[in-house]
Amino acid sequence: MSAETGFVLDETEAPLRISGFIGLLMGVLSIFSIVAMPMLIAAVAAIAFGLFALRRWDSESRPVGTTPARIGILLAVLFGSAGIALPMTKQAMVGAQAEKFAKEYVRVIANGDLEYALELRKRFTNRYLASMPLQQFYLGSSDASQVMQEFREESLTGALQDLGPDAEWKVVQATRIFHHYGRNMAEVVMEAKTPPGANPMKIRVVMEYFFHPDDGAIEWHIDNCGYYRERIVAESVL
Repeated sequence: MSAETGFVLDETEAPLRISGFIGLLMGVLSIFSIVAMPMLIAAVAAIAFGLFALRRWDSESRPVGTTPARIGILLAVLFGSAGIALPMTKQAMVGAQAEKFAKEYVRVIANGDLEYALELRKRFTNRYLASMPLQQFYLGSSDASQVMQEFREESLTGALQDLGPDAEWKVVQATRIFHHYGRNMAEVVMEAKTPPGANPMKIRVVMEYFFHPDDGAIEWHIDNCGYYRERIVAESVL
């Protein structure tokens, strides 16, 4: 009994843990980490507030806010994991397609189908129709024939044709998926087995990719293909 206040203090009243409700709110907001990686901070905050709300208590009653804290932690783990896994899965898928496209491009050159190789250097919206007689076009157009002549004279073109379409190409570095001035890019470094005594041929193929506006499929084109050379500056500077 309190003589000054005139009421009895109920020591069994459950304490309120606001941090549990904040953790729940952060857990709900962490759903946006699926579409925006920076929102993973919400998942981290939900776990932090949730664990703080679940700290030990001295009262006989369970504090109000522990259940929302648990729910917030669960949501944060669920959405945070998805926010990390989905981009990694997407990057792995894009990387696999990049490697396949790079190998196909090299085989097209090695097979002598240089007209098709030049088409693969164009964006998918700028390529000629499949029914277009490309050989006649590159022979009949002075500008196109000049492009073809320069392509034939490239040392890499001749080297790939010497290896032949049956050469075994192996990806020797992790395929790099990156953005360059707003462009979606991929870099594949491959090495081909060469005859005994010859140095292995190592090339770098840089590609740009787009998502088709109709079906969302990835469309590729070759941005650059050349002999592999070690970078002399940091990648972050390039």
